[in-house]
Amino acid sequence: MFDGVPDDALTGDVAPPTVRVQPSRHPEIPPPPALEMLIDVLGVDDTLRLVEAFGGTKFWVPKGVDNSSRQLRMDLEAQFGKAMTRELIRGYGGEKLSVPLVKNWRIQLYAASGMKPVHIARRLLCNIGVVRHVLGLRNSPDLPGVRNRVAKARRFRLGARAIRKSGP
Repeated sequence: MFDGVPDDALTGDVAPPTVRVQPSRHPEIPPPPALEMLIDVLGVDDTLRLVEAFGGTKFWVPKGVDNSSRQLRMDLEAQFGKAMTRELIRGYGGEKLSVPLVKNWRIQLYAASGMKPVHIARRLLCNIGVVRHVLGLRNSPDLPGVRNRVAKARRFRLGARAIRKSGP
């Protein structure tokens, strides 16, 4: 919101949809090797949920269900549910867990789920150029406006050459 004007009125775009992405529905997009151990413990769908919540951070996993920090366990249960928290404790109890960001994998999953590149960029808090690059859309003539930019750049270069040739 900017001076009482909603964001979508400024950009002409609507808010990103809340798409529930399920990697298990997209087996053609293999998870990166950095997630193999997490996927073995949690499964691919819950691993994505963990990456979305804690990607790029480290945190201590409680030692056990009964003898652990009650607050930390309750926070994990509130966010992920009891079943996923118990699996996390069973697999990583008492360890400091480092959760990778795996942006490229997430970009591909979100795109396969039907999200637009602009919404993916907003969800991952990254530049839309990164999203287009990962998806192979960089400087594609099929993107709106790219053809015009390429033509303008060519005209500019041609004009600059003509000026250099006719110079003193």
